[in-house]
Formats: sequence, structure tokens, C-alpha cells
Amino acid sequence: MGYEKRMWMLGRVMEVEERHTWRYTPPGVKRGKREKPTAEAVRKNNKRLMVRKRLMQMEMYFTEDDCYMTLTYPKSARPEDMAACQKDWSDLVKELRKVYKRNGGTLRWIRNIELGSRGAWHIHAVITELPAGSTDRDGKPVHVAKLVQQIWQKKLKHGRVDTQYMQRDVTALAEYITKTPESSAGSGHLVVESNCSASRNMPLPEPEVRTYKRWKTFVERDIKVPKGWALDKSSVKESINPFTGYPRREYRLIRLDRRKC
Repeated sequence: MGYEKRMWMLGRVMEVEERHTWRYTPPGVKRGKREKPTAEAVRKNNKRLMVRKRLMQMEMYFTEDDCYMTLTYPKSARPEDMAACQKDWSDLVKELRKVYKRNGGTLRWIRNIELGSRGAWHIHAVITELPAGSTDRDGKPVHVAKLVQQIWQKKLKHGRVDTQYMQRDVTALAEYITKTPESSAGSGHLVVESNCSASRNMPLPEPEVRTYKRWKTFVERDIKVPKGWALDKSSVKESINPFTGYPRREYRLIRLDRRKC
């Protein structure tokens, strides 16, 4: 028996998924009766796929030079609904594009608009940094954190902008920036309503697919790490696919830096 292995090449990172299917079943495992997935199972799977997609986009298109931001509103001027927040974000992006275009940069972003349990709207976003040496209309040096703050506070008349540089491992950030009311339940950051979106200029490559027909189930095997790569042990996740009943495993490989010190 064997299994299917799917690999996404994302620059310095390779995301891997190993899974059994009806064609490649693990030894001793018989497929149960097919049942219609519950609404809860569908929601959880959709969230898992969303997290993985945003994670891979961040791994492929963002670096530690880029920024993670939280955009807020003053309590006295909160937007009426999600549509108003989406328009505010659209207005911000339009202004950002002008500066990026003038400086020869490419604007990429992922954002999640959230309504907290106390009625406060806010936006979590990751945004690519401007090219080195970028300037504003007056010829003064500018970077994305300063630019967003100027547009959000001075031009659009909204609230505070909190900024920090992104970390190399974006796993936790991918989970956080895709929060939904269901996934936030029981946490310290309850979300009543949310909307996650991203710029369209971040396509992901198709995975390379390999099938192993004579190997035992991957659960019984050590992960084979190719030469020049290292396994991120914290990324290893083994589970049962709720739609097929078969085992699956996900993990991340990181390309080793070959530069000499």
C-alpha cells in the first residue's frame, strides 16, 4: 500500500502534505460508510484551508522587513457595519497604491476585519514594505508604517495604528489573521464578525504530487528530509481526514542557508 505526497515550493520553505486516499489506503484500514459531512466539519475544514493558504502566501511573498499592523477606530467614531470597514480599507489601499507605484514597488497585503465582543471594529493586516529609498510627494523618506499611519489617521480621520515587523515563523500569525467567530470561541480575543481577504497578486504554485505505492503508511515512517533542508518539528501535524476517514500528515521543511559566515 502507499500514499500521496503533495509539495508546495515557496522559496525558502516547502510545505508538505501526505495523505491516504481511496486509491492509496493504509495497511489494515478499511474505509467506513461514506456520510454527508456535518456543517461543523465543513466549517473546520474551510478554516484549515484558509489558514494554510494565508500561511503559504506569507511564506512566499513576505519577509521580516514587512509589517504586521492593527488599525483601530476611536470609540466615538466607530463604523456602522462591515461594509463601512471594507470601504475604509479600500480607501487606504487606493492611497497606498499611488505611493507604491510612484516608487516602483509592489503592494501586497492580507487583512482581517474584525468586530470584537465589546463593539470595537479593528483591522489586522500584513503589508509589504516599500522599496528602499522610497519618498513621499515632498521627496521625504517614507516607509510603510509611517505611510499607513499618515493615511489612516490624518487623511481618513480614523484611530491608532500599531505596527511591528513580521517574524520569520508566521504560523501563529496565519492562525491569528484568519480568526472567525467560531475559531475565536473560548479564546481571549472573541470575534463576533470577521472578513478575511488578500490582494490578488499572490498566486500560489501548483503542488508537485508524488505517489508511493509500495511504502507502508507514513504514520509508521520517519519523515525523510532532503539534503539541504531542515524539518520544522513544530509544524508536524498528524490527523484523520474527516471526509475520508484516512490518516494525513502535514509538515514544513526549511531550506538551509548555505552562506558562509
